[in-house]
Amino acid sequence: MLGAAPLIEGILKGSVADPGVSMPVKLIARYLAPFVGKDGVNHLLALASSISDEDMADVNLGTIHVPALVLWGEKDRWVDAKIADKLISALPDGRLVRLPGVGRLLPEENPVRLCELLLDFMKRRAVA
Repeated sequence: MLGAAPLIEGILKGSVADPGVSMPVKLIARYLAPFVGKDGVNHLLALASSISDEDMADVNLGTIHVPALVLWGEKDRWVDAKIADKLISALPDGRLVRLPGVGRLLPEENPVRLCELLLDFMKRRAVA
């Protein structure tokens, strides 16, 4: 696991806009916990290979007829921002909210804003 820890730590720090604030050492340790022990590396490898582009090739998002909320951190360094537009254009009832100053891990960077957005989305759907 020691070999994987720096890799995972780098990924976590690269997933937030401000690693010093949003990704403290204690939080990194919590993320690392599932990958400790004799099965830790196997768990990490299984997770890393759990989905591929081929798995998604036949998915037709246009067949999803439920409201969808896509939250996109504008500081996401891992996935091209055009993916958010592609998702929204493919989802019949999709709504996109772009979040400035936030990376990939919205729950870690701004949990209050995440809760506000989710509650608002659910309230709107309950009324409709």
